[in-house]
Parts: sequence; structure tokens; C-alpha cells
Amino acid sequence: MNSDPDQINAHLENVRREIPLRRDLWPQIMAELPSRAAGQDAQLSATGITSARRWFVPVALAAGVALVSAILWLQQPRQPTTFASVESRPTLPLVDPAAFSRVRAALQPDFAAAVDRLAPDTRERVLRNLEIIRKAEADIAAALAEDPSNPLLLELRQRTHEHEVDLMTSLPPANPLPTLRSKT
Repeated sequence: MNSDPDQINAHLENVRREIPLRRDLWPQIMAELPSRAAGQDAQLSATGITSARRWFVPVALAAGVALVSAILWLQQPRQPTTFASVESRPTLPLVDPAAFSRVRAALQPDFAAAVDRLAPDTRERVLRNLEIIRKAEADIAAALAEDPSNPLLLELRQRTHEHEVDLMTSLPPANPLPTLRSKT
């Protein structure tokens, strides 16, 4: 094939732009449409259902099934909803605040050494978390001063102490154990 643009354009000029149809099909299609619609309506009329009402039966059946399901669901016996009260929760062994202070004092030197070895941004996050825990502990202690037998406050103080111990013991130790390497 020749790829010269001028020759291609010359060939395109010789191509016929319009090709006449052998016969026009639209008049025949338009003539058949009303007769087909009339045939479908006659078929539906013979069965007793018009085109507007042919969806009524399936929709009515679906609505009936939904209604019966809703009625059966609403008639099921319900268990009374009970909320767990603080008294029904299992009780945790409460830690004496003085005993917790001794544990904190024992953990403090190793914790301080571990914090000093952390990267600055990690150190800042750990100390910020410790500050949040200690502020919560102070708030709980203040609330317990007003209501010393409140079981919810006692449990919150216990969990706050546990969080502080977890934070203080979660850092790698200052003197890690030496690792043994195989000589293979």
C-alpha cells in the first residue's frame, strides 16, 4: 500500500459518500408496532389480566409475606434487658495505694534508664502517656476522697495502677541479657 498522503487523499475523493439502501425498513417497523401491542393486550385480556394489573398479584404476595413475617417477629417473647451493674461485676483484688507506691518506687530506676535510651520522639510519647495515666489516677483519688466506697472508682483506680505498671515494664530493660550466637 502506498503511504503518500496526497495519493491517499486522492483515493478518498473517489470513494462514494452515500450508499443508497435497497429499501427503507422504518415504515414496515412502524406498521407492525401497533399490531404487536394489540396482540399482547389481546393475550393478556384473554387471561383476564390487563397490562396495568399484571404486577398486582406478585406484589400483593410479597407484601403479604412481609406482613406475616413482621407479625411473627413482633410476637416473639422477649427477654428483659438487664444492664450489668457495678455490683454484679466480678470484683478485682484491690491494691493498697501504699503498696502500689512501693511497686512504683521499685520500678522507677529501671524505667528511667529505659526511657533515657529511647529516641526523643518515642521518649516524649511515653512520658506523655505516663503523665495522662498519673493525671487520671489523681482525678480518681480526688473522687474517692468524696466517695471512698464507690466500687466503680475503686475499679478504675485498680486499672489505672495496672496501666502504669504495664507502661513501666513494657520498655526494654536497661541491661538486656546477652544473646548467644551460634558459630555456624
